[in-house]
Amino acid sequence: VVYPGAAFAAFCMLYGFMATSFFDMSGAYDARYEQSGINISALMEDRADLCRSSSMRSAVFMLITCGLLYMALKGKIKNIYAILGIGLISMFDLFTVNLKYVSPGDYITDSALKRTYQPREVDKEILRDPDPYYRVLDLSNDPWQSAFASYFHKSIGGYHPAKLVRYQDLIDYHIGNNNMNVLNMLNTKYIITPGDQGGERVQRNTAALGNAWFVSSIQTVGSNEEEINALTDLDPLSTAIVHSEYESYLGQRSFDKNGSISLSSYAPNRLVYNYQSTADQFAVFSEIWYGPNKGWQAYIDGNKVDHIRANYVLRAMNLPAGNHELVFEFKPESLAKGSLISNICSIIILLLFVFYFWDKSRPEEKRLLKMA
Repeated sequence: VVYPGAAFAAFCMLYGFMATSFFDMSGAYDARYEQSGINISALMEDRADLCRSSSMRSAVFMLITCGLLYMALKGKIKNIYAILGIGLISMFDLFTVNLKYVSPGDYITDSALKRTYQPREVDKEILRDPDPYYRVLDLSNDPWQSAFASYFHKSIGGYHPAKLVRYQDLIDYHIGNNNMNVLNMLNTKYIITPGDQGGERVQRNTAALGNAWFVSSIQTVGSNEEEINALTDLDPLSTAIVHSEYESYLGQRSFDKNGSISLSSYAPNRLVYNYQSTADQFAVFSEIWYGPNKGWQAYIDGNKVDHIRANYVLRAMNLPAGNHELVFEFKPESLAKGSLISNICSIIILLLFVFYFWDKSRPEEKRLLKMA
């Protein structure tokens, strides 16, 4: 164990000094950085320095670990001291690396956070709405860079470094161009705008379509480009745009919109709707469609049913006539399988502990472990 470890430490040192002989330290976005005025030569030298320092750091930790193992094997120190030493080295390594990314100064107290996010008068006005679920578009700041509105409301905007591609397309093609039909289908009930005398003012959008609605007709398109372009002049209250990949799911294409559908319960992982209709309907839901096998399951009166994508980003479904309860629930199969495996492993570990202590409590001559 000691000699291979020492050899690997030596390899790390050698790699740190010779890395620039094998790699040019260039990056995929260097051309973009250079266009923005960054000195690429200095950046490449920084990368080389980082490679050397990281390699030397790893080599030093390996040598210290090998030294502790060597002294423990030779009986110069107790095994427990070697284990504690290696544990301390590992903890030191983890903490120092983590501090490079998140330092104590990056944390703020709960009280400081609350002081940062104080509701404005427009926020207070919106929060008086008893409706359990609606969305807000805050145009008083850059809606795609500021997350302030998201602290108080279910926001159309906000910021996250990882974005859903389809929703980003919707921003680029329609929301950024103030397509009210798209904002209506996203249930944008309130819009915050800059006030004339400073501050902000709130406008209620009475045309917001709510959490779900029945449509009169279905229009099919043959490509993603046609699908998103069709939203330009779409009346989402009467027509749903559906990609031809769902052709086999669709039945009738026109409906009388007889009946109603409403959201009765909302939670981030469970949405409950109640609807009634004297005829079959096609419903569109103001919820993002994540694709098949992505965790969201749909149930009508407890029976699992399929749902598809409509209007480029939303969920849609064929609904049979009658009075029914419809539930969307986030139940990913991967989570269920992972929980099952975790529980089985935990039970096995527990049984092994029980067997170990049971065997240790038996007389010496009857111990199974000794017999083995």
